[in-house]
Amino acid sequence: MPMTESRDDAIFRQRLARLRTGSSAALVTIAMLLLVLLATGCSEDAATTSTVADLSTPEGGRLELKETSHDFGKVPVGETVTHSFEVRNSGDGPLRLGELEVKRLEGC
Repeated sequence: MPMTESRDDAIFRQRLARLRTGSSAALVTIAMLLLVLLATGCSEDAATTSTVADLSTPEGGRLELKETSHDFGKVPVGETVTHSFEVRNSGDGPLRLGELEVKRLEGC
């Protein structure tokens, strides 16, 4: 027994097929975007390279940091964690440090 379909059925199936293809493409795009953000935003490589900050003084001091950030991971409420940053003066003159700013980043 041959199956017949009405014009409305064909239009519905065509729209459904387009919707599924578009949804898959959108899902893949979102997944790739998240992967790129996670790979670049939380990279350990950035923290291990030496960084020279543009905080030089007129006398020729130059601040160099081995790492510019540190991820403490999940820290239970009430627990204290510490981390030491290696700071070096790679300039010719004295380096004067004033007030240091510490920022808490969320999301990674």
